[in-house]
Amino acid sequence: MVITGGGFAIILSIAAILWVIVAETYTLWKSPSAEWAGPPSQLKELASATSHTEVLALGIDEYREIAYTITGSGVVDFRSLPDQRPLQRHVIRALEGHSITSIDYQNLSHSAAIGTAAGVVVPIKISFPITYEGKIRVSTPQVIEGAPVVLDPDRGAITDLSYQYFDDEEEQMTVTGVLEERTLVFLQQKTTASFLGDPETSQTRIELPSDLGAGVSSLAMDPEQRNIFVALKNGEVLHWDIREPNAPLPLSQLRRAGRPAVRAMEWLIGGRSLVMGDDSGGLSVWFQVRDKVDPAKLPFREIHIMPKHQAAITAISASPRNKGFISGDSRGIIRVNYSTTETVNVSLTTTESPITYLAYAPRTDGMLALNQQAVLYNWYIHDPHPEITLSSLFNKVWYEGYDGPDLTWQSRSGTDDFEPKFSLTPLAYGTLKGTFYALLLAIPVSLCAALYTSQFMHPRLRGGVKPSIEAMAALPSVGLGFFAGLWLAPLVADMVPALLLMLIA
Repeated sequence: MVITGGGFAIILSIAAILWVIVAETYTLWKSPSAEWAGPPSQLKELASATSHTEVLALGIDEYREIAYTITGSGVVDFRSLPDQRPLQRHVIRALEGHSITSIDYQNLSHSAAIGTAAGVVVPIKISFPITYEGKIRVSTPQVIEGAPVVLDPDRGAITDLSYQYFDDEEEQMTVTGVLEERTLVFLQQKTTASFLGDPETSQTRIELPSDLGAGVSSLAMDPEQRNIFVALKNGEVLHWDIREPNAPLPLSQLRRAGRPAVRAMEWLIGGRSLVMGDDSGGLSVWFQVRDKVDPAKLPFREIHIMPKHQAAITAISASPRNKGFISGDSRGIIRVNYSTTETVNVSLTTTESPITYLAYAPRTDGMLALNQQAVLYNWYIHDPHPEITLSSLFNKVWYEGYDGPDLTWQSRSGTDDFEPKFSLTPLAYGTLKGTFYALLLAIPVSLCAALYTSQFMHPRLRGGVKPSIEAMAALPSVGLGFFAGLWLAPLVADMVPALLLMLIA
């Protein structure tokens, strides 16, 4: 009865282990999905005192409770998403009396730079400080206005704009703008703390030589403030290296004239991969790859080509947590994409109105979309493992920073912008290789030991050795390996050459 009960207990334990494995891995194979978080609503309800004005940017807080818009009148409106209730309005003081002509909004950092008809750039940052009233969490929207920057002393209108700012050992701000649709201007300002007095500030302003006769359709600058990309309406994409601010270096074109014009450019998390969407519905991901002829050069190349939309791309928003992004087109179609695997995980259809703005939720568990008719859509997104596909598990994948497609397993890193690498091929190969070399030693030793024990060993000695071996066969191999690794391996390590020669001698 004890033996029978033990056998059933082992069977049930193994079944329980298999059930846990299936339950834990089920989400890897479950299809991503999206569902309504609320009915579509007219954005006009955001304005409490005035009518709806042109929306320039759209964002959402971490808990998906508050949405905000930046409008053409220089106002930031906040609203409660659960009940569609206006919360508060912030008038950007530095924009009073100015006419807004352009904006660069960054969903990953909730920051924006607003260009005016007078050649002035006004940076703002939106945050949601958390306080607690008892056990109730309260988010209070705040708008922090930065110091205005004069991009054009002659007061020319800024028709397109790209802005980046970081504060590490020194404060550095870079603005690239298009003035009057014809002049490309680069401005960089550095502020260094001084132990002897006030901080020291230096500024560099250069007009970049370029032919913008075709007109600019999009503008982008990487977060590290090293590269500028200008997309023209004739399909060209121009590239400058701005690591030396006093002497920006024009590089080779990323795209030639004649291709569909790029209408939207967005950096994925980490600032190394640039997504481009064009008038034909094409989506591609570009990042730097080492030149095989001249290894010192790292040109940008078109690496991942995503499934094509059936209409022109009008909006792109990058995921704040992985290498995914959402894209919208002029027919009202929205897709949730993952760049590494080149897959579309979710496709959503709205009205026929073009999508003008998209906002990926900070936890990638939802998104907002705004169309040309000022209708706001709100979805929950369930896509916890977009990096897992059968192709990415077993085929070569081209990862950021790699010279080509590769089979790599690297599940973790020390940074949030890490690109997971889950190829099972090197794991399977390593297991088979280890097993093969283990069998080269184990098969001859075990067969010869069994033959010697049964045919040549003294019966008295065999009477003790044979039951010991049979008892060891009942022990888990993991336990034996743990014991061998901790105790036996250090003893054998110094004798490996002798043991190998012993087989021959």
